[in-house]
Amino acid sequence: MITAGVIVYDEERMLAGCLESLAGQVDRVVVVDGAYAQFPHGAPFSTDATEEIVRCYGADWVPCPRDGDDGHPRAWETQMEKRSAYLVGDVGDWYFRIDADERLVGNLPAEDELEDGVTYAMRVRWAGQSMRPWTTCLFQHRGRMRYEGAHCALWSDDQLISRVGEARKLAGVSLLHLKNFRTLERVSAKRAYYAWQWPAEREFRERWRI
Repeated sequence: MITAGVIVYDEERMLAGCLESLAGQVDRVVVVDGAYAQFPHGAPFSTDATEEIVRCYGADWVPCPRDGDDGHPRAWETQMEKRSAYLVGDVGDWYFRIDADERLVGNLPAEDELEDGVTYAMRVRWAGQSMRPWTTCLFQHRGRMRYEGAHCALWSDDQLISRVGEARKLAGVSLLHLKNFRTLERVSAKRAYYAWQWPAEREFRERWRI
């Protein structure tokens, strides 16, 4: 099984295109909702049509956490906690990581074409820009999967498996990133979050060279 994991927060403008690009490519889509504690937000959960869009496309919906005896909703502590919430499969299953403002271009390999234990990377193209970095995005559930240390640091048991330089590169398939199509309000909120996130992750990134 290949499960696509998507994290969202008020993504009614972006999400449908992301989900459409996944049609026929994966067996399951898990969408995790909610803001991060450090991300500028009002309600900790999406208040637009995000959930309705998810359900229209038949994807699984994971709401933001609830704490306390009254089940009061809260924001995710970090992006790592939120991304870890879509790692819901069994050992041997595959995950494809994609964000709401990204589009899958080309065809993912079929599950029987993927090699056990290998992590795969693909190109990311930013709309309107020529830079084409690589990102790890397709990986197998191997045991005790979680993001830890940095938002891009994926672990299986005690092994960091998301180093781009150690991943196998996929040809003929890429991610189109539509960050330039964000509203000014959302761009400002993301910049404010990144101003906190990158310094918070710097020591880990330098130590693990990611």
